[in-house]
Amino acid sequence: MRTPQGDFVAASGTTQLNTTNPPRADTYFRIASNTKTLTAAVIMQLAQENKLSIDDPVSKYVSGVPNGDKITIAQLLEMRSGFYNYTNDPIISATIDTDPAKVWNLRRVTGNCICAPTQFPAG
Repeated sequence: MRTPQGDFVAASGTTQLNTTNPPRADTYFRIASNTKTLTAAVIMQLAQENKLSIDDPVSKYVSGVPNGDKITIAQLLEMRSGFYNYTNDPIISATIDTDPAKVWNLRRVTGNCICAPTQFPAG
């Protein structure tokens, strides 16, 4: 983790269930859906600090989002926005598996969600 106070590197746990093999700080693992939990925790903290409201529309923070005036942060957190799931993109999905260290351009990933037709109405 990189912070204004400096870098922090740590590893804990095991590399496999029912073993005592500790990971190293550079041991690769796919974070996958853990990102959602961490992101939601930060958003909820910002809401507690009154820096945002989970009832805010997405359009307040990101312009050009289809239905952005109707989709709330809460709907994003609850996965009820109707946005396209970027991991359904065949190129992104294949690359995640074949090149897990790839650094993604945020606009490339979010552009898929924003430009693709919604999968269902937000709600």
